Amino acid sequence: MECVLDQGAQIVAIRHDLWEALGVPVCPDLAMTLVATNKSKEEMLGIVKNVCLKISGMEFKLQIHVVGDAPFDLLLGCLFFCFPVVLPTIRCRVTNPFCQQT
Repeated sequence: MECVLDQGAQIVAIRHDLWEALGVPVCPDLAMTLVATNKSKEEMLGIVKNVCLKISGMEFKLQIHVVGDAPFDLLLGCLFFCFPVVLPTIRCRVTNPFCQQT
């Protein structure tokens, strides 16, 4: 899975088809609208809670927003710029928290 580091993003988001492949439930009650830098808007499908993400040997438990159509697999927001070890590494592993499937 390819990750995009975006210093301007305040969330972590995954593309819809990759979320489906993980087989984890989404909470639609927490859906929000994604506003891109070009001012386009897209309704997100909801949030996936407590997803394990491993980057450069560091493990994170995240709340990931599901977006229908996106030019990225996984969007990593400004939080990840706090971890210098993450910056050179764009490869990541996402784990299904319910069945440990990757």
